[in-house]
Amino acid sequence: MPTADDDDRMLAAHFAAARADVPEPSAALLARIVADSEAVADARAGTPRHKRWSLAARLAGAVGGWPSLAGLTAAAACGVWIGAAMPGAVAFLPAATQGEAYEITDLMAGYPALDEEG
Repeated sequence: MPTADDDDRMLAAHFAAARADVPEPSAALLARIVADSEAVADARAGTPRHKRWSLAARLAGAVGGWPSLAGLTAAAACGVWIGAAMPGAVAFLPAATQGEAYEITDLMAGYPALDEEG
């Protein structure tokens, strides 16, 4: 049975053979690569750079764009208006949620009658 050392020796022999026989690229191939890279570099040089986004545009993009920012602004304005104006329909809410405004009612009024003896 081959051991790990045998495997390492076989791999080392294959790697040595691969290192010994390194093909050199032809001059024509290198010339085509250089010409292609120069063409790509020239094409990229003519491309205008993207303009930098302003802080407001980046914040609007983070929220979901200008339409989402408009909806968020409208909701904030309504919240400030309702908070400052305090219409009568909204004034009862704090009183209704505090104290004894709501009572727990017996939802199964007939059940205790079944439990009684008699």
